[in-house]
Amino acid sequence: MGTRFEIVIAGCDADRGDWRAIAEDAMETVAHWHARLTRFERGSFVRWLSEQPAGLAVEVDRDFADLLDVCAQVWRSSGGALDVAGGRFGSILMDPAHSSVTMREPGVVLDFGAVAKGFVIDLITDDLRASGVTSAIVHGGTSTVRAIGGTPSGDAWRVQVGDGADAPIVELRDAALSVSRNDDGAPVSGHVIDHTAGKAASGAPLAAVLGASAAACDAWSTALIVTGTRPHAMDSQITSILPRPAGGWHIQGPGAHAVRLGAEVGAA
Repeated sequence: MGTRFEIVIAGCDADRGDWRAIAEDAMETVAHWHARLTRFERGSFVRWLSEQPAGLAVEVDRDFADLLDVCAQVWRSSGGALDVAGGRFGSILMDPAHSSVTMREPGVVLDFGAVAKGFVIDLITDDLRASGVTSAIVHGGTSTVRAIGGTPSGDAWRVQVGDGADAPIVELRDAALSVSRNDDGAPVSGHVIDHTAGKAASGAPLAAVLGASAAACDAWSTALIVTGTRPHAMDSQITSILPRPAGGWHIQGPGAHAVRLGAEVGAA
Protein backbone atom coordinates (compact mmCIF):
# COMPACT_ATOMS: atom_id res chain seq x y z
CA MET A 1 0.00 0.00 0.00
CA GLY A 2 3.06 2.22 -0.04
CA THR A 3 2.45 3.75 3.38
CA ARG A 4 3.33 3.36 7.04
CA PHE A 5 0.76 2.04 9.52
CA GLU A 6 0.98 2.68 13.24
CA ILE A 7 -0.99 1.53 16.27
CA VAL A 8 -1.12 3.29 19.63
CA ILE A 9 -2.77 1.20 22.35
CA ALA A 10 -3.74 3.20 25.42
CA GLY A 11 -6.13 0.77 27.13
CA CYS A 12 -6.69 -2.98 27.01
CA ASP A 13 -8.31 -5.68 29.14
CA ALA A 14 -5.28 -7.95 28.57
CA ASP A 15 -2.11 -7.75 30.68
CA ARG A 16 0.06 -4.80 29.68
CA GLY A 17 2.90 -7.18 28.84
CA ASP A 18 0.72 -8.60 26.04
CA TRP A 19 -0.07 -5.26 24.36
CA ARG A 20 2.94 -5.32 22.02
CA ALA A 21 2.12 -8.83 20.83
CA ILE A 22 -1.51 -7.82 20.27
CA ALA A 23 -0.40 -4.87 18.13
CA GLU A 24 2.10 -6.98 16.17
CA ASP A 25 -0.52 -9.64 15.46
CA ALA A 26 -2.93 -6.98 14.21
CA MET A 27 -0.25 -5.45 11.98
CA GLU A 28 0.21 -8.75 10.15
CA THR A 29 -3.10 -7.84 8.49
CA VAL A 30 -1.29 -5.07 6.59
CA ALA A 31 1.23 -7.40 4.94
CA HIS A 32 -1.45 -9.98 4.16
CA TRP A 33 -3.74 -7.52 2.37
CA HIS A 34 -0.94 -5.66 0.62
CA ALA A 35 0.09 -8.95 -0.97
CA ARG A 36 -3.49 -9.58 -2.07
CA LEU A 37 -4.46 -6.11 -3.28
CA THR A 38 -1.33 -4.81 -5.01
CA ARG A 39 -1.71 -4.56 -8.77
CA PHE A 40 2.06 -4.37 -9.30
CA GLU A 41 2.92 -7.98 -8.39
CA ARG A 42 1.88 -10.91 -10.55
CA GLY A 43 1.24 -13.16 -7.58
CA SER A 44 -1.41 -10.90 -6.08
CA PHE A 45 -5.08 -11.80 -6.06
CA VAL A 46 -5.95 -8.56 -7.89
CA ARG A 47 -3.58 -9.39 -10.75
CA TRP A 48 -4.85 -12.98 -10.89
CA LEU A 49 -8.44 -11.75 -10.99
CA SER A 50 -7.66 -9.44 -13.92
CA GLU A 51 -6.36 -12.41 -15.90
CA GLN A 52 -9.53 -14.49 -15.58
CA PRO A 53 -11.73 -14.88 -18.68
CA ALA A 54 -14.47 -12.30 -19.09
CA GLY A 55 -17.82 -13.66 -17.97
CA LEU A 56 -16.37 -16.16 -15.48
CA ALA A 57 -17.86 -15.99 -11.97
CA VAL A 58 -14.97 -16.05 -9.47
CA GLU A 59 -15.66 -16.94 -5.85
CA VAL A 60 -14.24 -14.43 -3.36
CA ASP A 61 -13.99 -14.40 0.43
CA ARG A 62 -16.27 -12.33 2.63
CA ASP A 63 -13.72 -9.59 3.37
CA PHE A 64 -12.91 -9.02 -0.31
CA ALA A 65 -16.63 -8.97 -1.10
CA ASP A 66 -17.15 -6.35 1.63
CA LEU A 67 -14.34 -4.23 0.15
CA LEU A 68 -15.94 -4.34 -3.29
CA ASP A 69 -19.31 -3.52 -1.76
CA VAL A 70 -17.94 -0.31 -0.19
CA CYS A 71 -16.46 0.65 -3.57
CA ALA A 72 -19.76 -0.09 -5.31
CA GLN A 73 -21.80 1.99 -2.88
CA VAL A 74 -19.52 5.03 -3.21
CA TRP A 75 -19.26 4.57 -7.00
CA ARG A 76 -23.07 4.69 -7.32
CA SER A 77 -23.64 7.49 -4.81
CA SER A 78 -20.87 9.68 -6.23
CA GLY A 79 -21.91 9.28 -9.86
CA GLY A 80 -18.71 7.41 -10.67
CA ALA A 81 -16.35 9.88 -8.94
CA LEU A 82 -14.71 6.91 -7.23
CA ASP A 83 -13.93 4.12 -9.71
CA VAL A 84 -11.43 1.45 -8.63
CA ALA A 85 -11.69 -0.16 -12.09
CA GLY A 86 -10.26 2.77 -14.01
CA GLY A 87 -13.61 3.93 -15.36
CA ARG A 88 -14.98 0.43 -15.94
CA PHE A 89 -16.57 -0.38 -12.58
CA GLY A 90 -19.90 -0.78 -14.32
CA SER A 91 -18.53 -3.89 -16.02
CA ILE A 92 -18.15 -5.69 -12.68
CA LEU A 93 -21.00 -7.97 -11.61
CA MET A 94 -21.15 -8.88 -7.92
CA ASP A 95 -23.30 -11.74 -6.66
CA PRO A 96 -23.68 -11.48 -2.86
CA ALA A 97 -25.72 -14.69 -2.67
CA HIS A 98 -22.82 -16.75 -4.04
CA SER A 99 -20.01 -14.39 -2.91
CA SER A 100 -18.68 -14.17 -6.46
CA VAL A 101 -17.39 -11.52 -8.84
CA THR A 102 -17.65 -11.51 -12.63
CA MET A 103 -15.66 -9.26 -14.94
CA ARG A 104 -17.89 -8.74 -17.95
CA GLU A 105 -15.02 -7.16 -19.92
CA PRO A 106 -11.48 -8.53 -20.35
CA GLY A 107 -8.45 -6.90 -18.76
CA VAL A 108 -10.15 -4.99 -15.94
CA VAL A 109 -7.48 -4.30 -13.30
CA LEU A 110 -8.71 -3.15 -9.91
CA ASP A 111 -6.79 -0.39 -8.13
CA PHE A 112 -7.79 -0.09 -4.47
CA GLY A 113 -5.36 2.74 -3.70
CA ALA A 114 -8.25 5.06 -2.75
CA VAL A 115 -9.77 2.70 -0.19
CA ALA A 116 -7.20 0.05 0.84
CA LYS A 117 -5.78 1.94 3.83
CA GLY A 118 -9.20 2.47 5.35
CA PHE A 119 -10.25 -1.10 4.65
CA VAL A 120 -7.16 -2.51 6.37
CA ILE A 121 -7.55 -0.10 9.31
CA ASP A 122 -11.11 -1.38 9.81
CA LEU A 123 -9.80 -4.97 9.90
CA ILE A 124 -7.03 -4.00 12.32
CA THR A 125 -9.45 -2.30 14.71
CA ASP A 126 -11.72 -5.37 14.60
CA ASP A 127 -8.71 -7.53 15.57
CA LEU A 128 -7.74 -5.15 18.37
CA ARG A 129 -11.24 -5.09 19.81
CA ALA A 130 -11.38 -8.89 19.71
CA SER A 131 -8.15 -8.93 21.76
CA GLY A 132 -9.66 -6.71 24.44
CA VAL A 133 -8.36 -3.29 23.34
CA THR A 134 -10.60 -0.52 24.69
CA SER A 135 -8.58 2.60 23.85
CA ALA A 136 -6.39 2.96 20.76
CA ILE A 137 -5.79 4.88 17.59
CA VAL A 138 -4.65 3.39 14.28
CA HIS A 139 -3.45 5.36 11.26
CA GLY A 140 -2.20 4.64 7.77
CA GLY A 141 0.14 7.22 6.28
CA THR A 142 -1.34 9.85 8.64
CA SER A 143 -4.14 10.38 6.10
CA THR A 144 -6.62 7.81 7.40
CA VAL A 145 -7.17 7.17 11.10
CA ARG A 146 -9.64 5.29 13.29
CA ALA A 147 -10.08 5.49 17.04
CA ILE A 148 -11.20 2.82 19.48
CA GLY A 149 -12.91 4.52 22.38
CA GLY A 150 -11.41 7.72 23.72
CA THR A 151 -8.12 8.56 25.43
CA PRO A 152 -7.30 7.12 28.87
CA SER A 153 -8.35 10.45 30.40
CA GLY A 154 -11.81 10.06 28.89
CA ASP A 155 -11.36 12.75 26.25
CA ALA A 156 -11.77 12.17 22.52
CA TRP A 157 -8.73 11.73 20.30
CA ARG A 158 -8.08 15.08 18.56
CA VAL A 159 -6.87 15.21 14.93
CA GLN A 160 -6.26 18.38 12.93
CA VAL A 161 -7.54 18.52 9.33
CA GLY A 162 -5.27 20.51 7.04
CA ASP A 163 -2.67 23.15 7.81
CA GLY A 164 -2.86 26.49 9.54
CA ALA A 165 -4.07 27.79 12.87
CA ASP A 166 -7.70 27.87 11.69
CA ALA A 167 -7.79 24.25 10.48
CA PRO A 168 -10.61 22.20 12.06
CA ILE A 169 -9.80 19.85 14.91
CA VAL A 170 -11.84 16.66 14.65
CA GLU A 171 -12.62 14.74 17.82
CA LEU A 172 -12.68 10.97 17.35
CA ARG A 173 -14.29 8.49 19.68
CA ASP A 174 -15.09 5.11 18.09
CA ALA A 175 -14.94 6.89 14.73
CA ALA A 176 -12.77 7.22 11.63
CA LEU A 177 -11.38 10.13 9.62
CA SER A 178 -9.79 10.18 6.18
CA VAL A 179 -8.16 13.13 4.44
CA SER A 180 -7.29 13.25 0.72
CA ARG A 181 -5.21 15.96 -0.93
CA ASN A 182 -4.82 16.81 -4.60
CA ASP A 183 -2.78 20.00 -4.36
CA ASP A 184 0.89 20.77 -3.87
CA GLY A 185 0.72 19.10 -0.47
CA ALA A 186 0.06 15.75 -2.11
CA PRO A 187 2.87 13.32 -2.99
CA VAL A 188 2.05 13.96 -6.65
CA SER A 189 0.13 17.12 -7.54
CA GLY A 190 -3.05 16.21 -9.40
CA HIS A 191 -2.62 12.50 -8.62
CA VAL A 192 -6.38 11.80 -8.22
CA ILE A 193 -8.00 10.90 -11.53
CA ASP A 194 -11.55 11.85 -12.50
CA HIS A 195 -12.51 8.79 -14.54
CA THR A 196 -15.79 10.38 -15.55
CA ALA A 197 -13.82 13.00 -17.49
CA GLY A 198 -10.64 11.06 -18.19
CA LYS A 199 -8.31 13.62 -16.63
CA ALA A 200 -6.82 14.76 -13.34
CA ALA A 201 -9.46 15.71 -10.79
CA SER A 202 -9.98 19.41 -10.09
CA GLY A 203 -13.02 19.49 -7.82
CA ALA A 204 -11.23 20.25 -4.53
CA PRO A 205 -7.61 20.43 -3.35
CA LEU A 206 -8.43 18.75 -0.03
CA ALA A 207 -11.34 16.77 1.39
CA ALA A 208 -11.91 15.05 4.71
CA VAL A 209 -14.64 12.64 5.78
CA LEU A 210 -15.65 11.64 9.30
CA GLY A 211 -17.70 8.49 9.96
CA ALA A 212 -17.86 5.02 11.49
CA SER A 213 -16.00 3.09 8.74
CA ALA A 214 -12.43 3.97 7.75
CA ALA A 215 -12.96 2.27 4.37
CA ALA A 216 -16.02 4.39 3.57
CA CYS A 217 -14.27 7.57 4.77
CA ASP A 218 -11.20 6.75 2.66
CA ALA A 219 -13.30 6.13 -0.45
CA TRP A 220 -15.46 9.22 0.01
CA SER A 221 -12.54 11.55 0.67
CA THR A 222 -11.17 10.63 -2.77
CA ALA A 223 -14.59 10.97 -4.41
CA LEU A 224 -14.97 14.48 -2.95
CA ILE A 225 -11.67 15.51 -4.54
CA VAL A 226 -13.36 14.73 -7.87
CA THR A 227 -16.82 16.19 -7.19
CA GLY A 228 -15.69 19.24 -5.21
CA THR A 229 -18.93 19.15 -3.26
CA ARG A 230 -20.98 16.71 -1.23
CA PRO A 231 -23.26 14.65 -3.55
CA HIS A 232 -26.91 14.54 -2.54
CA ALA A 233 -26.72 10.74 -2.39
CA MET A 234 -23.76 10.72 0.02
CA ASP A 235 -24.24 8.64 3.16
CA SER A 236 -26.16 10.85 5.58
CA GLN A 237 -24.26 9.42 8.55
CA ILE A 238 -20.92 10.96 7.64
CA THR A 239 -19.53 14.49 7.67
CA SER A 240 -17.50 16.04 4.85
CA ILE A 241 -15.05 18.91 5.15
CA LEU A 242 -13.87 20.93 2.12
CA PRO A 243 -11.87 24.18 1.82
CA ARG A 244 -13.96 27.21 0.92
CA PRO A 245 -12.83 28.86 -2.35
CA ALA A 246 -12.54 32.19 -0.52
CA GLY A 247 -10.73 30.67 2.46
CA GLY A 248 -11.84 28.88 5.60
CA TRP A 249 -13.69 25.57 5.64
CA HIS A 250 -17.07 24.24 4.56
CA ILE A 251 -18.43 21.47 6.77
CA GLN A 252 -21.44 19.42 5.69
CA GLY A 253 -23.22 16.63 7.51
CA PRO A 254 -24.78 15.58 10.80
CA GLY A 255 -21.41 15.09 12.53
CA ALA A 256 -20.34 18.74 12.18
CA HIS A 257 -20.73 19.09 15.95
CA ALA A 258 -17.65 16.85 16.27
CA VAL A 259 -15.44 19.63 14.86
CA ARG A 260 -14.11 22.48 16.97
CA LEU A 261 -14.63 25.49 14.71
CA GLY A 262 -12.03 28.25 14.44
CA ALA A 263 -12.87 31.90 13.89
CA GLU A 264 -12.83 31.61 10.10
CA VAL A 265 -14.64 28.28 9.87
CA GLY A 266 -18.26 28.11 8.77
CA ALA A 267 -20.60 25.17 9.21
CA ALA A 268 -23.49 24.35 6.89
